[in-house]
Amino acid sequence: MKNRLSVYFLLMALLLTLGSCSKFNRIRKSGDMNMKYDAAVKYFENKKYFNALQLFEELIVVLKGTDKAESSYHYYCLSYFYTGDYTSAAYHFNNFAQTFPMSAKAEDALFYNAYCYYLDSPPSSLDQQSSLDAIRQFQLFINKYPTSQRVAECNKYIDELRSKLEVKLR
Repeated sequence: MKNRLSVYFLLMALLLTLGSCSKFNRIRKSGDMNMKYDAAVKYFENKKYFNALQLFEELIVVLKGTDKAESSYHYYCLSYFYTGDYTSAAYHFNNFAQTFPMSAKAEDALFYNAYCYYLDSPPSSLDQQSSLDAIRQFQLFINKYPTSQRVAECNKYIDELRSKLEVKLR
């Protein structure tokens, strides 16, 4: 009886997984960009960042010059961040800030650009290029947004990174 119940649950899980995959593939192959955008946002909100990333990757090209271009690119950057690909996220956050300098999200994008370098910073026993890059990016953020509420946080991260560099030099 126990084996039958386990097999039943396993089959149900498999069917649900296959059903959701086919739904995602239908959305991906669809030509309806509004539906694709809504689905991508929903995947993002449900923390299915890999699915959202794939949809936003297509959308940022197609929606260029539209009212959804900025938000789709911002979601794209955040999707990279939440998947843990900090190198790609840093690049795209910086690109977002350059592409949409007047955006309300530009300040956050530059902060996250620096923060991605910080998160990529390895232990003090390894090469510290990411630490140096993070310090430089945090300083650029502070120079551009000296009145930001995040300046104190940036300074805290810079201090941590400098401490790590001191250990490396000893």
